[in-house]
Amino acid sequence: MKQSLDAHLSRRRRYDVIDLGSAISRGQSLTHRDLLEPYLGSYTGVDIKANANVDVLMSRPYTIPCRSRSADVVISGQAFEHIPFPWATAMEIRRVLRPGGLAIITAPSRGHVHDVYDCWRICRMRHIRHYVPLRIMSASWC
Repeated sequence: MKQSLDAHLSRRRRYDVIDLGSAISRGQSLTHRDLLEPYLGSYTGVDIKANANVDVLMSRPYTIPCRSRSADVVISGQAFEHIPFPWATAMEIRRVLRPGGLAIITAPSRGHVHDVYDCWRICRMRHIRHYVPLRIMSASWC
């Protein structure tokens, strides 16, 4: 995530950021909020469960509880593999992004199942473009 932030964001600008799947796991100490510090205008941590680093709870599946076109950047780190319908989430990400906004998503493309809700290995994220008109700037495919 840090490499993507450093590659695509400018330290001369402040961004309004939504972190989708922002809850931190037991034993975790760093958050995306920490990584974003040099870039932040505002930060909203969103998740389905109350936990550390969550500012806003999602009360409805696949609905990010933020205004349309309210974010310059949406990040999601290691959450997409837990989302049963990632294309629905991608549509919501597009809705909350401002024109020209950026989504930075990291998700495993291989590896062991690590949670009861571990649904996917995202090998072909570019296929989400068939459901949601997004321009993919960089990605690594399995």
